[in-house]
Amino acid sequence: MYIETLNEKIDNLNGENITQESVDNVAQELCNLCINPAKHIGICKELKKCKPNQKKYPCNNKPWFDTNCHDKRKEYIRVKNSLKKVEPIEKMIQLQQHAKAYKQHIKRAKKAYTKELHKKLRNLKNTNPKEYWDMIGNKDKGATSCRIALETFQNFFAKLSKKPESDQNNEMTEDFDPREMTQTINEDINVNFTLSEVQVQIRKLKNRKACGIDNIINEFLKNCPTNIVEIVVKLFNIVLQNGVVPESWCIGMIKPLYKNKGSADDPDNYRGITLLSCIAKLVLTVVLVFIWKTRPYLVKNKQVLGRVTAPLTIFLSCIH
Repeated sequence: MYIETLNEKIDNLNGENITQESVDNVAQELCNLCINPAKHIGICKELKKCKPNQKKYPCNNKPWFDTNCHDKRKEYIRVKNSLKKVEPIEKMIQLQQHAKAYKQHIKRAKKAYTKELHKKLRNLKNTNPKEYWDMIGNKDKGATSCRIALETFQNFFAKLSKKPESDQNNEMTEDFDPREMTQTINEDINVNFTLSEVQVQIRKLKNRKACGIDNIINEFLKNCPTNIVEIVVKLFNIVLQNGVVPESWCIGMIKPLYKNKGSADDPDNYRGITLLSCIAKLVLTVVLVFIWKTRPYLVKNKQVLGRVTAPLTIFLSCIH
């Protein structure tokens, strides 16, 4: 029932009543169509806050992390990487078994090292006090903690994204409306997306990729039924023909990653990773694949690619 209502709402959109608000509402309802069932069956997890500068494998430099621990970790990573594309129940059970064995081995190695360390400290306290206190006072000086305020990061990345004054002076100050442009040039490019074109690119999407501000991941798109994919195609065509892009497609979330060099309190020592909407990246992929087939020279020349047509200009300027 909800799918039919959304489908009817998209069909009622035309060139006269298409506004930014109407397109945003349709895009939001499309996201809810995927997220609400996921919440209902309990597969939509709440994000947990991670410790700043948390490493992927924090045990690497620990003194108790010996060769056997390295071998166990390599075996676990090998099994984990082999199951990235397909996830049948039997292989997931196999992955859980390897993860359990790896954690148990790490726990035993840490326990044995701690026991031996305590024994050594008890002996050194009476036989060699100097070495005893040197070991007690030995701390991990390589650990770093981020104490940068969120506003500082915001101002830093905003400054990086700001265009130079010379570029701002050369820009056109007039507002650009793609619907005022004629589409007589390259009419063979300005054709609607087809269901098969979008489905081909959906099947090529990678699993376990971060979502954008709309919280839609690639797994949602890859497992959607055909009637929902048809709604996605209709939304793509509306945006293509009218140049009104949903706001959620144009917003990126920046995740600062420490470069492991310099002061952790300096924003310049962080690399900003922008997380974009998976739906926006999907439509961009469909556009580029289509242009590559019809006009391959445009993809090689970004300056020409940015001037192909009005709708594509909006896509590439907002998403790319």
